Amino acid sequence: MPTTTMPAIMRDLRVLNLLSIMTIFLFWMEIVNAACALELAWGVETEEIVVFL
Repeated sequence: MPTTTMPAIMRDLRVLNLLSIMTIFLFWMEIVNAACALELAWGVETEEIVVFL
């Protein structure tokens, strides 16, 4: 592999890593959002739902 392509590949990997972290964060925010909605609807404590997950 030519050494000139290495920085580009590393940059792509860094971008992919950042995107995956953002995706996980957004997914977690959706879970917390759903937990808060369930808490409002059923009067369930959010901590119980998070422990359940």
